[in-house]
Amino acid sequence: MPDLIEQLTIRSALRSDVDAIVRISTGPVADKRAFIIASFARRTVLAATYAQRIVGYIIWDREFFGRPFVWLLGVDPSYRRRGIAAHLIRVFESHCLGEALFVSTNSSNAPMQALLTSLGFARSGQVDNLDPGDPEIFFHKAAVAW
Repeated sequence: MPDLIEQLTIRSALRSDVDAIVRISTGPVADKRAFIIASFARRTVLAATYAQRIVGYIIWDREFFGRPFVWLLGVDPSYRRRGIAAHLIRVFESHCLGEALFVSTNSSNAPMQALLTSLGFARSGQVDNLDPGDPEIFFHKAAVAW
């Protein structure tokens, strides 16, 4: 049986994908919806599809001190722990060859921290008070040269 990752299609997300992307997102939906809609004009929004269903997404740009930065990454809960998030980060990396990469996540998000570490990202620092009681942890990866 073919691997799920081999059957994924990664494509530019469409505005008609917003509802599916928001359903996958965690946290306050109203804030995420507005951010996702605004991202279509300023950021790269990629969707991972399986059997014509959006099962994951990544939103990134180069507005973080001029460096590639992942703003949001999400995977449908029924498809988690199957390599989709790692695959989306690798696609992000492939768009940024030769550049240092940055990603952040809340300190409470241990699975994301473990994923980033497994992909060669190192903790870079933290910002307090974005989400009360849950600092934002920043990770970086040295320039990727595949």
